[in-house]
Amino acid sequence: MTELSVSVIIPCFNCQSTIDQTIQSILRQSYPNFSIVCVDDASTDQTLLKLRSYTDRQIQVLSMPVGSGGPATPRNWGVRHTTSDLVAFCDSDDIWHPDKLRLQVEEWQKLTIRFPNLIISSSRLMFKTYPKQHTQLQETAVQHLDSSNLSKRIDELAFLSNPIVTSSVLCKPSTAINFPESPSLSAVEDYALWLLLKDKGYVFYSLKSPLVYYRKSHKSISSGNSRQLSRLIVMFRYIYIHRILSNSRLNSSKAVDMAAMLMVIPRLTAFIFHHTIKTLIFPTPWLH
Repeated sequence: MTELSVSVIIPCFNCQSTIDQTIQSILRQSYPNFSIVCVDDASTDQTLLKLRSYTDRQIQVLSMPVGSGGPATPRNWGVRHTTSDLVAFCDSDDIWHPDKLRLQVEEWQKLTIRFPNLIISSSRLMFKTYPKQHTQLQETAVQHLDSSNLSKRIDELAFLSNPIVTSSVLCKPSTAINFPESPSLSAVEDYALWLLLKDKGYVFYSLKSPLVYYRKSHKSISSGNSRQLSRLIVMFRYIYIHRILSNSRLNSSKAVDMAAMLMVIPRLTAFIFHHTIKTLIFPTPWLH
């Protein structure tokens, strides 16, 4: 098969303490045909200086003159600047398994024949310290690696909560890959995009293997249950208003708002129930 080129897009903001580990994990990929696009979101620490110190030709650094306040705009910048066949996303504090791109590109080439609008992701392992846990992460990932590289299709029911790990996503760049940039959607902008893409006919598959090591900290933009819940309410409202404007003749803003809120209530109730049960019975794998 043809060796497809991949651009790995990393949104960067004040990540001087973690970005080296992230970039090194990507440079160690067994898949050779890739480049890295680091988009600095007006960092106020030494992040940009550190990025510009890299001399590797695989690394391109873009600098936004004004901070956007979230990862959506830097990701969109990266997508617009790429000329590669595929794009992948990685947050500036996450780590990739060395075979992440190779396994996903192989699966992409098999599935895209049937599904041209395809999003490939994978499962993840969560950690708190790196490189202290590096060996344990690698060993745990190897234990989970599926020798047949099986993937599963993510259906509509799975979208009661966000099953897509953004740092694991591989897809084809297009105008549809545009993360909502509203500040009110910060920390759920990726979830909003997946739901919008689902409406547009995109198909989602996830490799069963944990190919991403997700760093969890109290400083994480997505941490905080009450803040996350309020953002999810805004996000669901955003999604359903989008659907109503796209698929109905409603032209009254008050009617749109009322209809959106009526649609949000059952979806939000289902989400809270699903998320609570999932957290209690099927916790995300952790490494301590």
